[in-house]
Amino acid sequence: MPNIRRLHRDLTRAAMIVLLFLVFQPALLARSALNNGEDQEFDSLLKALREGDSYKRHDAAVGLGKSGKAAAVEPLIQALSDQDYLLRSFAASSLGHLNDARVLDPLIKTLADENQRVRRSAAEALGNLGNPKALDALVKLQSDEDVLVRRSAATALGSLGVVEAVDPLIKALGDKDSYVGSGAAIALTSMGSIAIPKLAKTLADWTLGPKAAAILKSLGWQPSSDEERIRFYVATRDKQALLKEWETAHKILVSDANGGNNRQVHNAVFALIGIGQDESLDDLARILRAKNSPEIAQIFLNCGNSRLSEIGRAWTNEHGTEVRSAESSVAVTWGNLPSF
Repeated sequence: MPNIRRLHRDLTRAAMIVLLFLVFQPALLARSALNNGEDQEFDSLLKALREGDSYKRHDAAVGLGKSGKAAAVEPLIQALSDQDYLLRSFAASSLGHLNDARVLDPLIKTLADENQRVRRSAAEALGNLGNPKALDALVKLQSDEDVLVRRSAATALGSLGVVEAVDPLIKALGDKDSYVGSGAAIALTSMGSIAIPKLAKTLADWTLGPKAAAILKSLGWQPSSDEERIRFYVATRDKQALLKEWETAHKILVSDANGGNNRQVHNAVFALIGIGQDESLDDLARILRAKNSPEIAQIFLNCGNSRLSEIGRAWTNEHGTEVRSAESSVAVTWGNLPSF
């Protein structure tokens, strides 16, 4: 009797094995066929990259990037040295989709490619990878002659997500081409809270302050001190708010004008002139004497206030400095805080 039970158990187990085999065999065969098909397609891409015409090579470079396979890395790296600049561009872009440590250094090297499209593709690829090791190379690329390359570099810097990228992006806000500046603004906004402290300091910059204020506002930032609040009002050219808090604004702006770097000094001088309160005239005269600055003297000569013009002219005569008086050099006039 025990032998019969054992035989029954063995037969049942064998039947289950056969059943499982019949159930899963089609799926296993299908998966094997799929893998074989993918391997064949991948091999075809590699062959096309090596031997195809220009169009097939371009398509192959794109396809290899989409494959996600580690085996695509080396062929694409080799393609970065090809004579065809379009192939180099496609290869750089594809490497940016392959999360492989081997791609970083070749892409950084490609930022110096002779062709601007290739440089742009390499910058975008490095942005996709988001590796902070690319920081210095991308910062250097912000001086590129091509506006699209500089824009791509700014966008990539924002993707690195490190505080070291904030200062270069703030500098890029003032790029001579507004397309680069807008890209830097988007990048800084995408960085969120990590960019806020340095953006808040940039409020004390007459040129960049308005752009920093717009980014801070979009991030929901609120001033944490009287100094930040007053500088924000200046950056947004909010004369009414400054007059409403004139006692505090006057104190802070005079302090800024007497200390700090040149940008902060000029920002405070421009603000005091734009607000146009007569009690600031003596302060401004003392600031010019303390700073001995031809730039401030020129600001006085062109601001439209007769007393400041006399002060500026007297300073230039005393120091034997020639300062031109021209409407083209006017940044702000007395009592007129211009909108940005």
